[in-house]
Amino acid sequence: MIQGEIPNDDPAVVPNGDHGFGGTALVVSPVQLSGAGADPWIIMGTIETHARAGDPMHGSLHVYKRDSSSSSGLLEVQGLRMDGQSGRPFLYGFCGLAIGDVNGDSEDELVASTFNGDLVVFDLSLSSGNLQIGGVLFWTVLDGSIGVANSIVIADLDTATSGNEIYVAGSRGMRKFHQ
Repeated sequence: MIQGEIPNDDPAVVPNGDHGFGGTALVVSPVQLSGAGADPWIIMGTIETHARAGDPMHGSLHVYKRDSSSSSGLLEVQGLRMDGQSGRPFLYGFCGLAIGDVNGDSEDELVASTFNGDLVVFDLSLSSGNLQIGGVLFWTVLDGSIGVANSIVIADLDTATSGNEIYVAGSRGMRKFHQ
């Protein structure tokens, strides 16, 4: 097995080699969006533990695509600090991520869970051929222990409803959400 580091060269996050990221959630999946192609996208959710002076620790989301010109073979196309600034929600550390169509529009969304129990559905879109995480479509807070819902599955298992459901598992058992 070969190990390689995936660099994060975003100077807006932190300007040294240790970004303080606890790489806590990862999803690798093709995305069902018009023009997205068949290649998988990688989304990593983190905790930024080296917060800037005066900033509380918060989560961040990073989108990567394949790039043969990069030494790692991947290129970061978006990095979002979930710090409550510029219209972004304040979210503390990601522990689960999944991609799938959860609102019945035949295009995928990103479902994320945090250590504080947030369950958030983000819009996904393409901009100049790159996957972009957009606005919040749904947000609720679940009760339970830290990392409340660290396992997320998007599937159409309930024959009584149409479309996919979101299933999450964590310290309080399994829960289901549907449109």
